[in-house]
Amino acid sequence: LYLRMDLVRKKYQIEYLFSIWYFWYKRRKEDTMDKNNYTTLLAVMTDSLRRKLSILNELFELTRQQNAVLTLEPVDIDEFNLLIEKKEEQLKFLSELDQGFDQLFQKVKSIILENKETYKIQITSMQELIRQISEKSVKIETMEKMNQKEFELFISQKKNQIKNFKMSNKTVTNYYKNIGNIESNSYHLDKRK
Repeated sequence: LYLRMDLVRKKYQIEYLFSIWYFWYKRRKEDTMDKNNYTTLLAVMTDSLRRKLSILNELFELTRQQNAVLTLEPVDIDEFNLLIEKKEEQLKFLSELDQGFDQLFQKVKSIILENKETYKIQITSMQELIRQISEKSVKIETMEKMNQKEFELFISQKKNQIKNFKMSNKTVTNYYKNIGNIESNSYHLDKRK
């Protein structure tokens, strides 16, 4: 009976140790899987930042082209509008990328902050891309301000042309009115004689 109880006790100890080992093994496997998932998510985020930089480069080029269109005489409004439409498409895509990046970042934020050393290479890569994105954004903003001034100058010139046209048109109308009055007065003078 004692031998039998000893065997049962050993059996339970073995089962207990096995269950602890199995739990530990399963958890380790999940952690490894989670680490791979986080590494994959960080790679997707890095790719998203690369795409964003590419879109910003395209936006910079379109903004530069807008500046060229605005500084040439005469200004090609159709070309200018086409460039605006292209920029709107790129900005829409950029907004979608930002939303996706933010969603991914919210998923991995706590893990990244807890394991900075584990993901150091990916974090450094993303920081460099973010620095480049910031620099390109500042360049685009500066060029946009220049374009805005050029566009305001163009609009001002067009307003002056319209104003001058109206004044010329008014002058011509007044001239013809005066001519009509002079002719009618001269007709009356001729009749009096």
